[in-house]
Amino acid sequence: MDAGLTNGTFAVTDGQPRPAQFVAALARFGMRTGPSVKNSYPAARRVVQDLAMPNTSRRQRTKTIGHLGKWVSSVLVLTGALTCAAGGQTPNAGMEQAPGILPSGLGEAVDRDVARVRAATERFKSTDAAEASGYKRVTDCVEHQPDGAMGYHFQNNALLDTTLDVERPEVLVYERKPDGSFKLNGVEFLVPISAWTASDPPRVMGQALKRADRLGIWYLHAWTWEASPSGIFADWNPRVTCGDAQ
Repeated sequence: MDAGLTNGTFAVTDGQPRPAQFVAALARFGMRTGPSVKNSYPAARRVVQDLAMPNTSRRQRTKTIGHLGKWVSSVLVLTGALTCAAGGQTPNAGMEQAPGILPSGLGEAVDRDVARVRAATERFKSTDAAEASGYKRVTDCVEHQPDGAMGYHFQNNALLDTTLDVERPEVLVYERKPDGSFKLNGVEFLVPISAWTASDPPRVMGQALKRADRLGIWYLHAWTWEASPSGIFADWNPRVTCGDAQ
């Protein structure tokens, strides 16, 4: 084996990995700051220097190679542990948590869409803000006991087309509280049946819209602000009531 030592880098001409490459790998995984790893660098350099000395005895080279093998093995084990730890983190680790809503239990893609809906509609917690953006109240409180209620629908007719955008729902769904104020509970996506020409139903958030011939729409509710025991995409929410308010 021909070897040379240049600027602290051990080069092996037969194409085998160089110790310097392992040091670089450690740095990439943020391991440079670890005291135990720092302390291993001098030992590694001594191993490299021993291998690079042409007058080193065969016995000493054999012993040195053994030390190098142990050091490389420890590096690979530690690197593998860090990789597994990083891989074990869920992609949703930094996502907003909302009890009963996020995580949805329906997968990461749905969770990302729910988070996008919430971020886009947070400013519409006030019906004044919703109306200023083109949403107009089109129903009184809609309920279907004992299944629950939908609430009040504020619809933006400018969004009624064949395009569905999780950040631009066609309808905002509110509940009127005892003090007379409105609380945003969720959204509804709509597509006019007359405008939809495809044989398959329109889809959004990974869900197929439901067809309501009597209303002339494809629709899908999403309870993104008030958790529904019946499911985030259920028509009715048992936790929503109309009471006496209309």
